[in-house]
Amino acid sequence: MGRPRADDRKTLNAILYVLITGCRWNDLPKEYGNFMTAWRRLKRWMEDGTLLKIWRHLLADLDASGQIDWSKCALDGSYVRAKKGATKSASRERA
Repeated sequence: MGRPRADDRKTLNAILYVLITGCRWNDLPKEYGNFMTAWRRLKRWMEDGTLLKIWRHLLADLDASGQIDWSKCALDGSYVRAKKGATKSASRERA
């Protein structure tokens, strides 16, 4: 019972809109449906691996059609500073 499931394509478009524009979830235009549906679906898809499958499929399609120049790809990482200025040596001493 309950409401019918929201359309996956429409929901994916809503997720992409938020990720690309950087707008807040509750500022999502009504044409994309309910923002909570999109947020929950993104959370679920991240947890169950669906989002990774979509990403890999997209990359495979772009690669097959020659639309990706792999020589211009890069990896990025984030670094988080230790709280209260703790150093690596301080954390080793505790271990």
